[in-house]
This record gives sequence, structure tokens and C-alpha cells, in this order.
Amino acid sequence: MSTTKLITVKISGNDEVAPGHFVLKVESPEIAPLPQPGQFVHIKCGDEKGIILRRPISFYKIEGKTLFFLYKVIGKGTGILKMRVSGEDISLLGPLGRGFWFRANGKKKIIIAGGVGIAPFPFLISEMISKAKINPRDIVLIYGAKKKEFLIGLDEFRKTGISLYPSTDDGSEGFKGTTAELLSNLRKEGRLKGGDYFGCGPGIMMKGIVEITKKWGERVQVSLEERMGCGVGACLSCVKKINGKYLRICTDGPVFWGDEVEW
Repeated sequence: MSTTKLITVKISGNDEVAPGHFVLKVESPEIAPLPQPGQFVHIKCGDEKGIILRRPISFYKIEGKTLFFLYKVIGKGTGILKMRVSGEDISLLGPLGRGFWFRANGKKKIIIAGGVGIAPFPFLISEMISKAKINPRDIVLIYGAKKKEFLIGLDEFRKTGISLYPSTDDGSEGFKGTTAELLSNLRKEGRLKGGDYFGCGPGIMMKGIVEITKKWGERVQVSLEERMGCGVGACLSCVKKINGKYLRICTDGPVFWGDEVEW
């Protein structure tokens, strides 16, 4: 039986956490117990003329009945969403999609995020620690952005006790270079000797991560982003060729094995 719900909820916050990046908070005791890390909701940004389609946004965090969604303003829809304020009603459809799969198996959990691709990972890390009872010291987060101001939530990640390795293109925080370069360096230095890999970020970044880890005999679960119409698999606007077949990002994913994606 489907757990997807179409409901109207109250906004309890919509704060800018980095230039052009916002965290939307809503209260929903109906949805809060249901999502898996990597799933998303389809949000109706507003009622303005010309904004018909909902926007897919990953579950960022869940605390009690409060849902958190991190998003970047990139077009008309998210431009309207950033103007929404506490106390207003907003329509959500979710949880949707297939998320990450993980278990405590003695392997390190190695997460690679680029830019707003960090969105599904606070929830994933929380569930790894609280539900799967994975030791935080066995979770590694490699998190890259253009510059320090776009690295969101570093202090919160540090408080969890995980191993955090930030990188920036300009060297303003952590390693100067790409997440792929940092991943390779950590492997050469002997800090990473294999594990379960998870990635989300720009396509070119994830393609590079997949190619690197494939040489090591490792596989990466990747969360893909794509424009969506319906979010429930009916409109076929978000198909991508994966393992020789055209699959729907919204229902067959958004999480897939990276080596099966035809980048």
C-alpha cells in the first residue's frame, strides 16, 4: 500500500542559510514517520500565474514532526518558494521515489556531496546512526563547493562525530580542489580502504566519482536530479537511460547504482 500523501501543511520557517540557498521547514505529523533517506516531496511553490508544476525537493532533515527541505533558487518556481513565510499553507505530495539502501555491515559509509547535492545527506547520516546503529566514526563525508560560504551545516556535521572532509574550488575551506581529487588523495594516504559509497551532486562530479571508484572495484549509489512533471511516473518527463533501459527518475529512482547510469 502506498504511503504517499497529498496534504496541505503550515510553513514554520524558510531561512536563507547560504547565498541563494534556503531551508524550508513545515510541520507534518502525517508525513514525518514515512520517508526514507533519498526520497523527496513534490512541493507546490505558489499560485502565481505560469507556475503550474511542482518542484521535487529531497528530505534534508526530520526532527519530530518537523520536515526540513534544503533548496537552491535557480528559476521561477524556487524564486517564488523563497518568498513564502511562516504561517502560510503549502501543498506537499510525498514521500516519493526510491531512496538510499544501507545497513550496518562493518564497512565504512563514504558519502560524497557537491554543492546543493548535500541535501539528502543529513537525513541519511541521522538514520545511519539512529536506526542502523552505525558508529559515527565509520561514516565519512566528503563535501565540496565553490567556496566556504556555500558549505552548509559544517558545524552540525562535526557535532555528529563523523569524519568530515570539506573541499572548495578556491581553497577557502579544507582541501583546494574537487571532491574527486580529495577522494583520490584520501585513498592514496590510506585513510579510505573501501566501503559503501553514496553520492549526490552535479552530473560531471558524480560521473568522475563513479569512474574513480570503479577502478577500485567499488560501486556508488547516486541520487540523480532531473526536471519532473508529475513526480509519480505518469508523464515520463524525467526518464534517463540506465543499464540499457529508459527509467523514470521519480519512481525508479532517484537513487541508482552509478555504474549503471549512462552519463
